[in-house]
Amino acid sequence: MTVAEIRVNNVTVRFPVRSTVSTGAANAVGGKLVSGPAGRYVEALSDINLRLSDGDRAGVIGLNGSGKSTFLQVVAGILEPDLGDVEICGAVSTLFTSSVGLSLERNALDNIRDAGYLLGLSSQEIAKATPEIIEFAEIGDFAQLPMRSYSAGMRARVGFGIATTPRADILVIDEVLGAGDPKFYKRAFSRLEALLSDAGILVLATHSGAILRQFCNRLLWFEKGQVRMDGNVEAVLDAYNAAIDAD
Repeated sequence: MTVAEIRVNNVTVRFPVRSTVSTGAANAVGGKLVSGPAGRYVEALSDINLRLSDGDRAGVIGLNGSGKSTFLQVVAGILEPDLGDVEICGAVSTLFTSSVGLSLERNALDNIRDAGYLLGLSSQEIAKATPEIIEFAEIGDFAQLPMRSYSAGMRARVGFGIATTPRADILVIDEVLGAGDPKFYKRAFSRLEALLSDAGILVLATHSGAILRQFCNRLLWFEKGQVRMDGNVEAVLDAYNAAIDAD
């Protein structure tokens, strides 16, 4: 059995910007505008050092532009840091938005099959998962119609069902649980809890304190590309909310 672990070592991520971007504009979205020999860039993450171990259920909070999504992409192995490195032990499954990669011109059955292969599932695993995803998404006969005919909620349920099918050692989720109706929350939570029974590490970005309290045992507060606080969920939430109220 794989013992999941993520080590983030002195990680810095920089995005080049056009010279017309002002310092004020960069600071407004939380980034730090830096000038160097190669030009100007926004430093989205700055010298991050932390370790996530098997059993960690780490929430990630911060204002928009604080570096949350960049951090999730780094720990998922999607984004290569400009400085430092990330060591990942275990298979990673990501859910950044429930509709990414879905073709609206194809039906749900086709999308499930195509996405399943991209996620590394076998034909047998896809065949087994398909009716489960259709049932979870509650789309009935729409399964054979192009997804452009679906409501946003239907597409979200199909995407969430697909993304939460593979079992993984590490789950990285960005804001997906922050939108939807109460019925979707209940079904999504149940499905996520089943995944967590197998996963070693969860990294979950959300603005919802209720979701953080339900799923996480650790909370990382990002501010301007750095970890301002790392600790108990309630303690970090209290400090974060106090800082927001004080602004």
